[in-house]
Amino acid sequence: MSAIAMPATARPTGWRRLIGFNILTGILLGIVGWLVGHFIGDHIHGANLHYYAAQAGENDIAIMLGYVLGVVGFLVGLGFANYPLKRMLGHPPSLAERESEEEGVFRYFTLSTDHKVVAKQYMVGIGVFFFVAGLNAMLIRTELLQPDVHVFGANQYLTLVGMHGSMMMGTMTSGLLGPFATFLVPLMIGSRRMAFSRLSAFTFWVLMAGEVILLTTIFFGGFQTGWTGYQPLGAQGTAGYDAYILFFGLVGLSMTLFGFNLVVTITTMRARGMTWSRLPIFVWGAYTTAWLMMLAAPM
Repeated sequence: MSAIAMPATARPTGWRRLIGFNILTGILLGIVGWLVGHFIGDHIHGANLHYYAAQAGENDIAIMLGYVLGVVGFLVGLGFANYPLKRMLGHPPSLAERESEEEGVFRYFTLSTDHKVVAKQYMVGIGVFFFVAGLNAMLIRTELLQPDVHVFGANQYLTLVGMHGSMMMGTMTSGLLGPFATFLVPLMIGSRRMAFSRLSAFTFWVLMAGEVILLTTIFFGGFQTGWTGYQPLGAQGTAGYDAYILFFGLVGLSMTLFGFNLVVTITTMRARGMTWSRLPIFVWGAYTTAWLMMLAAPM
């Protein structure tokens, strides 16, 4: 019998790969979402100046709404809305997973359902923002080199302290489970993927969006509360405090959903014969930590 050769599917190359759902379209739609949200927030704020008279010079509504719609636009640009919209319109799910559609380095800049790709994205993304947080620490030490020489103003210095602490906590609380558990746990339990593959990618990109939003606080006066945000300093925050609040919300959402995904994966996706007593100690550690992240994210 002669084998029937299946025609190979042509893959887009070069600049054609930029047309579609990837990080570039995500950034573009994120900017559009920010502008739309800020425009709507301006109108809400302007129509209620009698209520916000004490904050006439601060448009927190426009800033926060711009951030929220910017994150939504960023996720839509990455392609997170494609699957639910197709199912709502009655289209059956595609048999081809995202990791089989993209190859090479380009797949690391798109929505991928391959747990190995997501783990590497976690490793690089966390590494980048860990470096930025460390750079903030070096700027803090630069200010403290001599007591009578000031490199930064008081508000700028406190913003550096807050950004350093917040970013370190936001990255390193996901620094172990994000890259290592995502990569190793499915392999150790005999599964080909995470229980919710798109949710795994969602938690990564939401974390990255939160980190970027925290960096934008410098354009709105920063925040002088430190990384703890304690009162009464929290009540005296500038417009940059909105970025700090949303950062913690997005990081907490990412960690909670990641913990849920990991718990379900270990509970339901184990290979036949992989009983609880046969689980590697690393999987047990990831499992218990995932429960803690799901029930009480360390934020």
